[in-house]
Amino acid sequence: MSSNNIKGWTVLIYANGNNELEPEIWKSKIDAEKSGSSENINVVMQIGRVPRHMVEIMRPKAPLPDEGENWTGVRRYYISNTGSELISDLGRINMADPRILYDFIKWGFESYPSKRRMLVVGGHGFSFVAIMTDFSQDVPYMMGVPQMCRTINAALKETGAALDILVLDACYMNSIEIIYELGKKKECPVKYLLTYIRNGPLSGLPCDKLVSALKEDYNISDTTMILKGIVDSLGLDLVAVEINHGKLKKIKGIISRLAYSYLTCEGYKDTSPREVIDTADANCPWYSCALEYRRCIQEITICYKPAPYDYHNLIDIAAREFRFTGNKMDYIALIYLNLSFCRNNCWTYLLTSKSLDKNVNSRLTNLNLPLEPIVMHPKIVERIISFINTSLPAENVGQIINHLFLYKNWTHTEIINRLSNQLKSFLP
Repeated sequence: MSSNNIKGWTVLIYANGNNELEPEIWKSKIDAEKSGSSENINVVMQIGRVPRHMVEIMRPKAPLPDEGENWTGVRRYYISNTGSELISDLGRINMADPRILYDFIKWGFESYPSKRRMLVVGGHGFSFVAIMTDFSQDVPYMMGVPQMCRTINAALKETGAALDILVLDACYMNSIEIIYELGKKKECPVKYLLTYIRNGPLSGLPCDKLVSALKEDYNISDTTMILKGIVDSLGLDLVAVEINHGKLKKIKGIISRLAYSYLTCEGYKDTSPREVIDTADANCPWYSCALEYRRCIQEITICYKPAPYDYHNLIDIAAREFRFTGNKMDYIALIYLNLSFCRNNCWTYLLTSKSLDKNVNSRLTNLNLPLEPIVMHPKIVERIISFINTSLPAENVGQIINHLFLYKNWTHTEIINRLSNQLKSFLP
């Protein structure tokens, strides 16, 4: 293909509706078609859908829209406002599998070469833990954030392409651990991240407005100006961040020094991690580090558009304490400790034991989650169902969960056993 035929942008949208968000994900395809591809932009979507009846089980009181086309499974489309083209039907595959995401990124950017690239990944978000859920399989799954970041970087490296903008259309993806994971290597294939400040709407980003904003500014060479245009046009609580290895390495060092100062200081042992990082006490020993951390966060922040009330931080950091002894490790801790931000960082000591345990880093060295979906604990499934049915009493939510498990032929025992065996295989 000659350079004259290469478009300005390719936008890949990984839209996971293999869960209770299927109606919203299907609508995102319809919305994307309102703008669609153009002579300057390719818009390609991989979309997963579970049966609408399954959604009705999980959301019995929700006024669900007509499902339109009633197919299920996973498909790839070239999005157009004159009628999208079905590229391939992939069947009932697991959208929470990082290898599926890898295949889509590699295929998409190789099949639709362009001067610049955007990737949109949409679904549930659980901060540094996981980003997508899949209820279409024999047990419920989620994609771990460490695997997602590794997958994106690996696929881009394989294609030799830089990703100008990564859009994480999921809640609680604005954490320094995730940002660092994307930029942990000197040559960062991801240049900028756009995501919510904390949580976003159930409907997700309006794909029509996102594509339209890109169409309007597609020929602007400065990506930061394009990001500012997108943030302004979408009208949501969003933050755009630069993925810069040098700046992120500096931030990690500051956090480590801050934690070390706290851990070696007497008289503050009842202070929680959140209170440590958010301190406003100019007399505490780590106050200067806290100020420097906030200044560095401002340096990587390109733009943001918060709601009309104050956010304490645009970029979050893990501030819950973990416990692990021997080979027994907290489920969430196992995922967190696979993030590169934790390696050789005193903040990890603060979260795990509030002491400078020299064995922590040796344990971390051999931790490396394989690129596979993670079995989701039944309690997380229950939280999702509770969240999506906030107006219902706990008794009704319990009935919904039982109905879902019966419909899927899931059992708590089988899921927990599968998860337990998987976690054991992860440990060195």
